[in-house]
Amino acid sequence: MEIIRIIWVQRVEVSMAKFLSVSEWILSQIKEMELKENDKIPTEMQISQTLGVSRQTVRKAIEHLESQGMLNSIQGSGTYIKKKFYDTQICTSSKNIAVVTTFIDSHIFPDKTNGIYEALSTEGYMMNLFATNNSLEKEHALLSSLLNEDFAGMILEPSRSTLPRVNPELFARLSEKFPIILIDSRYDDVDLPYVALDDCEGGYISTRHLLEKGHRNIIHIGKIDDRQGILRYQGYLKALREFKVEFKEENVLWCSNEQTLAVFFELYKERILKCLKECTAIFCYNDLIAIPLIEFLQNNQIRIPKDVSIVGYDDSPLLSQNIPLSAIVYPGKEMGKKVVETLMHLIKDRNYQASYLFHPQLVERESVRNINDQLE
Repeated sequence: MEIIRIIWVQRVEVSMAKFLSVSEWILSQIKEMELKENDKIPTEMQISQTLGVSRQTVRKAIEHLESQGMLNSIQGSGTYIKKKFYDTQICTSSKNIAVVTTFIDSHIFPDKTNGIYEALSTEGYMMNLFATNNSLEKEHALLSSLLNEDFAGMILEPSRSTLPRVNPELFARLSEKFPIILIDSRYDDVDLPYVALDDCEGGYISTRHLLEKGHRNIIHIGKIDDRQGILRYQGYLKALREFKVEFKEENVLWCSNEQTLAVFFELYKERILKCLKECTAIFCYNDLIAIPLIEFLQNNQIRIPKDVSIVGYDDSPLLSQNIPLSAIVYPGKEMGKKVVETLMHLIKDRNYQASYLFHPQLVERESVRNINDQLE
C-alpha cells in the first residue's frame, strides 16, 4: 500500500546538544540498573568522569530531566528518581516530529502545514510529513509502520473521524512511545488531546448569520463521515432552535468520502432544485462543497445572492473570485503554530492539559442577501 511521506529538512542543521545525549545516558542507566522511585542516581562527578563531559553539561541534563518530572535533586544529598518515568514520561534525543494529515497540497492544508513547519523549525525540530488521503486503511497502515520509528512526538489529523478505528489499541501503543496531539478533530473511541476549531460554534454562527438576514428556509449540505461535519450540523440545529425555526429534514443533504462532489450534485440535482423553490439560503460544510455548488447553481440559472444566499466554511483561496463568499475563516497558520506549542508542552510533561479550541470568526462578503430589507 502506497503511503505518502515528505520530510521537511531545516535549512540550518542543528546538531544534538550534548546535555540531551547525557540525559539519554542517564535514562538508559536507570533502566539497566532497574532503579525505582526514590532510588539515587550516580553523582554529577561520577557521570562527568564516566562520559568525559563537563559537570556543567551533566547538571544541565539533570535539570532537563527534572523539568520533565523524572528526577528530584536535593541539595547536599543527591539526585533521586521522582517517579516511574517510563510509565508517564518519555525523553528522547530524536528531533523528528511525525505530522500526519489527510491531504497535503490542496484547500486549507498548505497554510496549516506551513504553520507547523515554521513552529517546529523555531523549536529545533524537523517535520516528517505523511498523508492518509482520508482513508482508514491507509491511516492504520501508516500508524502501524511508525511504531518502529524514532519520533519525539506526533501531530495527527484523524481520517473519517466519525467512524470507529480499525484498531484502537494501536493508539495506546503509539502513546507509550511518544506524545500525540490531534489536529482539527478527535476520535470517539480513542482518548487523545486535540487542537481544533470550535465547529459546533462555527455552524451556529454561520446559520445565525443567515437567520439574522431574514432567511428561514435554509439548506444545509454536510459531510457525514467526519466529526467536523456532525458538529457543524449541530450548530445549524442550535441556531434554528434559537430563532424558533421549524426543522425540515428534506433541507439537509449529506455527502461522504465515498462519492465525488460531481456525483453528489448529479444525484441530488432534482432534490436541491425542489428545495430551492422555498429555500432562500444554503450553509455549506466547507468551501470544497461551495465551489461546485456555485457552478451547479449558475448552470441552472440561479443567481447568488439574488435567488439564493450562501455561507461557506474555511474561507479557502480556491473560491472563485467573482463570487465573494461569506465564510467561517479557518486559522490555518495559527492552528499549526498552536498545535506545535501544545506538543512541546506534552514532550516536557505528558500530563499537560493540552486540548484547545479556536473560536470561529465569520467574514461577511457579498454572497448573503438581507431579506429583511425587502420586508421593510
